[in-house]
Amino acid sequence: MLLNYFGEGRQEPCGNCDICLDPPKQYDGLMDARKALSTIYRVNQRFGMGYVVEVLRGANNQRIRDLAHDKLPVYGIGRDQSHEHWVSVIRQLIHLGMVTQNIAQHSALQLTEAARPVLAWRSAVAACRAAYRRVEAASDAEILRRQLRSQTVRQTAQIA
Repeated sequence: MLLNYFGEGRQEPCGNCDICLDPPKQYDGLMDARKALSTIYRVNQRFGMGYVVEVLRGANNQRIRDLAHDKLPVYGIGRDQSHEHWVSVIRQLIHLGMVTQNIAQHSALQLTEAARPVLAWRSAVAACRAAYRRVEAASDAEILRRQLRSQTVRQTAQIA
């Protein structure tokens, strides 16, 4: 990913990074891609990722009702998946070049020409399952150590 960001790519696996050592699980992402792309299109490509995910999942809030997006055929079609799942799908669509974020319009998601074949059922999409890392709860000793450290830093700053 980092190499791609700087315009460099690697065709063969490096064998050292987290993706090579623990490859993500892939699945046929065509339906998820179509749902996300269709939702972006139906909200007129004017909203950011969070809002698109809310429409996909069928959120019941005032903004969605005011804009009548609860009446769209795509409203709630992704309620069977988590918020994190849809964020992952949209990020992958951005990475695949099917969606862009228009920074000039508050990061509104917009479709590119690469999305057309997917919407027309003429292209497959290999997606990856999002890997969720479980964060371990800090022990009482660790919490106390952090509190003492922050107190020491504050006291040192007051002396100086």
